[in-house]
Amino acid sequence: FGAGTMNLQLDDSNETTPAESISSTFSLPSMSPGDTAAQLISLHNAGTTDIAEVALGLTSTNNDPDDPDNSDLRSVLLMKIVENGTVSAGDNGTICTGGNNVTNSVDGQVGNNGTPLTMVEFTGDTYDSLAIPLLSGGANANVCIEVELDPLNTGNIYQGDSANATFVFTAHQDTSQT
Repeated sequence: FGAGTMNLQLDDSNETTPAESISSTFSLPSMSPGDTAAQLISLHNAGTTDIAEVALGLTSTNNDPDDPDNSDLRSVLLMKIVENGTVSAGDNGTICTGGNNVTNSVDGQVGNNGTPLTMVEFTGDTYDSLAIPLLSGGANANVCIEVELDPLNTGNIYQGDSANATFVFTAHQDTSQT
């Protein structure tokens, strides 16, 4: 007798082969209000056991903690999460299109349940879970993550601010896991 394995691997536009972790997925160094950027993360099952769903977590940091105006850029970084979406050109950068937009579900579970979902709301929580089953034997799916600098509520106090984010994907063998 032997137990099967789940081996969730990821890749994006920066990596050529799936791996257990990736970095530098996308960088937005000089955003203006309304600018968007999207990145497609491809999820692969390199194990022998089916993955029923994938949890998505986020940790982030505000890189200006000593800022005298107490601005936190993450509070004006609006997020969109799309299962099996694609990245397309938008008016002010790249955007997520197609697929299943689960942003409202994420906001209901980890945010304040009122749109829009901001990076600071999601930070420190895990959305359980993305309904993208990955069958064993090399199956894959993707998640599109879009970030927009709030076009309506971003004042001058955010100039020069920055933030870092780490997205964490966790495989679940069945949907009852958390």
